[in-house]
Amino acid sequence: MFQEPTFRAYARETVNRHRQFKMDPELWSAFFTVYVNFLASRGPLSDDQRKAWAQLGKVFDEECQSHLKELGLPHC
Repeated sequence: MFQEPTFRAYARETVNRHRQFKMDPELWSAFFTVYVNFLASRGPLSDDQRKAWAQLGKVFDEECQSHLKELGLPHC
């Protein structure tokens, strides 16, 4: 079961833990593309699964960018 508030809190915490690395803000959106490709290397993914991961990646990036902005850090 997807719990969006919990997932968004996880995204913010992930940003907090990576602040010290001064990552390019565009990398937050790229993460799920890399992750889905990793999953596909381990076994086939259906189109529905790929779409679900893409949607989750959008929510993750949206929250990361919002949090970066709130922190006064570079964001997209």
